Amino acid sequence: MKKIIFVLFALFTTISFAQERIGFLSRTSFGIYGGLSFRSVNKGWGAFLFEGKTHLSEKYLIKLSFGYSELQSYQKYNVKSYTSIYNENVESVDAISYNIDRIDYKIIPLSIGLQYNINFSSFHPYIFAELGYNFIDPLSTKSEFKVLNTYQKYSDLPLVHRYIHRLATNSSKIAIGFGVNYPLSSVFGLDIRFLTQIDTEILNSQQLLVGLTF
Repeated sequence: MKKIIFVLFALFTTISFAQERIGFLSRTSFGIYGGLSFRSVNKGWGAFLFEGKTHLSEKYLIKLSFGYSELQSYQKYNVKSYTSIYNENVESVDAISYNIDRIDYKIIPLSIGLQYNINFSSFHPYIFAELGYNFIDPLSTKSEFKVLNTYQKYSDLPLVHRYIHRLATNSSKIAIGFGVNYPLSSVFGLDIRFLTQIDTEILNSQQLLVGLTF
């Protein structure tokens, strides 16, 4: 996925350069967005996005974006794992159990996408699809920590305890959405969009964003 993002970023840069040099097809534009990431209508978290777009034709655009968003997962589950302990230079292993009550995700997304515009004189509806890669900083809230037993060595542990629980620190995603852009002047526009994101590692979510394009 990283290679795909890099190739598409290089393509976006090449197209933008070609526009400056030879007036390729149309123009490049940018947008700054803010809004909410959410999984239900009664709970949302902040989201920010910066986006660059270049026209492939009158109706088709290729776009690249990066941003910041937050999500929380309340899907509680139990973890069985182990910890190594040292007592007077003698190592032993504890079989442990605890609950994950909540996970807070801080996400930096990088996405590439294709947008299709429907152009009217006073506003411009559109639909789009994106591929993306997320850099994730997770933080879990734990409870009911228990030491179930102590063993002399790792190989004595029950199989169910022989792993370290790790939270996702990166993921891939696809997103689809729709929006509308209202021109405010010859330079600026008001952009409103809604999208659904399907993620490979963390929560699937939706975003509602409002932005200024220029």
